[in-house]
Amino acid sequence: MKRDEAHAMREDLMIRLKYEGAEDLAEKLAHCGQKVGLTCTHCGIRKTVLSRCKRKWCPACQRSIAAKRAQRMRGAVRAMEYPLFVTLTMTNSNDPESVRHLRRSFGKLRNRKLWKDTVQGGCAAVEVTNKGNGWHPHLHALVDCRWLAIQTPEPPRNIPNERKRLYYESARRELSDTWAHTLGQPSAIVLAKRAHGVEVVKEVLKYSIKGSELLDSPDEIAPMLRVLENTRLITTFGTLYGRTKELDNSEETSGCPCGECGAIGSMLPDEVVSYITRAA
Repeated sequence: MKRDEAHAMREDLMIRLKYEGAEDLAEKLAHCGQKVGLTCTHCGIRKTVLSRCKRKWCPACQRSIAAKRAQRMRGAVRAMEYPLFVTLTMTNSNDPESVRHLRRSFGKLRNRKLWKDTVQGGCAAVEVTNKGNGWHPHLHALVDCRWLAIQTPEPPRNIPNERKRLYYESARRELSDTWAHTLGQPSAIVLAKRAHGVEVVKEVLKYSIKGSELLDSPDEIAPMLRVLENTRLITTFGTLYGRTKELDNSEETSGCPCGECGAIGSMLPDEVVSYITRAA
């Protein structure tokens, strides 16, 4: 998505939120994309940058956030011996709380024998779509796993591909049944395929929800955005446990470094520098 398109979508999203009476959510996007003057408190150089709200659901910020997350995970993905891309779905719902149910259920799945005995570690992220028939929360995971099944044995290498597919389908059904039972549903769709290359991490850590689907949704979007705002949508586990905070905190926490003198955290908004100067 081009920058102008993203900013136009952000403006439309603000209008939609105000129409729904969610003025507080609209306000969180209000200053995103505005020019801000920064001054280095160390060498005095000044530059102008675009402010960023860094909301999970901001059309103008999502792309850069996802790119930073993917960059930070590439090294960990390269270290995986058997990277596997897994998608876990659930039944569509009009209740935004279904997002939290999905996360809780994934936590329970990781404690089941099927998962604990086969998965070494990985990362997972929640994505929400809406095609006009309710919210569809689902989860993408990249795991280090040779064979995600217990009852179904791994297929022998020297058998025809047609027979191997029977093993793969049996393993998929085993995962599907376990996931459905964990969700409390009669059935659930799951997908699993071998991941090739580190680019798959972009698919796992992409947008939590697309701005276009928010705008096209026939349902009120403010309740869903409030849930997304207050829910951790990314998790790491096993050999990657402890990387969640690094992925969630996609903005620079140490402050903006000066491109001229290199001082860390020295670039402050002009009004702040002016206030400090007057106070001194």
